[in-house]
Amino acid sequence: MMLTVLEHQKVYIGKFRDETKPQISYEDANLLRMVDLNNRGIFKWGNHFLIPQQWVGAIALPGLSIEILPKVTDYYDENFTKRVLLQMFKVANNIPTKKNVSAKVSFAKNGLIEILIANFLDCIEHYIKEGFISSYCKVTRNLPAIKGSIDFSKQINKNLLNPTRFVCRYSRMEVDNPVNGLLKYVLNVMQKVSCDYSNCKRIVTALVYFDVVKEMDEKSVRNNNIQITKVNQRVQILLQYAYLFLDGYAVSINNGKNTVSSMLFDMNKVFEKFIYKSYRKVFGGKVQYQSAKNYLITDKNSAAKRINLRPDLLIYSPGGVKMVVDTKWKRIRKFVKESDVYQMNAYVSAIDKVDTAILLYPKAEDASGAVGDYEFTNSSGNKELKIRTVDLSLIADEKNFSEHIKSLLT
Repeated sequence: MMLTVLEHQKVYIGKFRDETKPQISYEDANLLRMVDLNNRGIFKWGNHFLIPQQWVGAIALPGLSIEILPKVTDYYDENFTKRVLLQMFKVANNIPTKKNVSAKVSFAKNGLIEILIANFLDCIEHYIKEGFISSYCKVTRNLPAIKGSIDFSKQINKNLLNPTRFVCRYSRMEVDNPVNGLLKYVLNVMQKVSCDYSNCKRIVTALVYFDVVKEMDEKSVRNNNIQITKVNQRVQILLQYAYLFLDGYAVSINNGKNTVSSMLFDMNKVFEKFIYKSYRKVFGGKVQYQSAKNYLITDKNSAAKRINLRPDLLIYSPGGVKMVVDTKWKRIRKFVKESDVYQMNAYVSAIDKVDTAILLYPKAEDASGAVGDYEFTNSSGNKELKIRTVDLSLIADEKNFSEHIKSLLT
């Protein structure tokens, strides 16, 4: 059974599951609390109901898969919403998605996460057919003949009474390397998350080929900074898929009776990266992402800089004047939050040559009263704030969408 809900949609909690309300059982709710244990704000909890917040993706409960979709437009069409979100993932993470993906994997039958997993597995299977990437790794072996160089400290400890053996250090080509370790880790995560029989079967088959690759823990994977080179360039798409899944919140919890697995994405981060990559396509190198060179205050005695400012985007004009753009995945109610305006005021006050700050929100009908041009009255000089909304319904037409986001800066 699959239950598809929108973020900010109320899901009732009762004795039994009911797709029409929608409603989950008390036991389902207790399992969902396990997913939300790390206080990530995945759900807002009320009396006999819960409301998904800005997290989207899939949660697999025993006999029930809950898919949470973002509210990308005022009207709701499930297939359209999935296509928009898929396009946002594609742009934000530089991953290819098949144009006929809805023909290959039915949107009605499978969740969006299953579609991403299926695309990832297409790339994995192609990679296995081509052959694994090997890289030179330093190894230490106790050999009957000298190869490479002798590790004298280990030689004395290990072979003091056996002069026919030599502890040698040398390089050799290994498939057990960071690239394959990352891919194996992601496959193991997908095995816990996927509820689709076909995907699960393909994952098990693929993992057989990765048997010679050592297991990596989450910390090692996240510290695994892989640089794209001529040697590993053919796995670039696979790595982009892998990092997409690492950006999500993947968890598998067992309470002794039941296992709960999830793959969820924070729409704040997805929207932020999507807008950055979209403007990068339009303006190229004139766009900086989360520049950390600016500070709000300076210690008068020590000259130490404090309170680092990291705007989402800095966009440079030909004259060197910069424009600050910050994205907010939230629905405007009457007007924007005061904290958002204070944040933008700090940017235009502290960052040199910035006269304009722009707040970008997803488009909604009730946001029209807030959209406009404003002036900061407490700053020196003419510093302005623009409040704009992004129409995600235009996302399918890349040229049209590029013109749309360019117009938001004027």
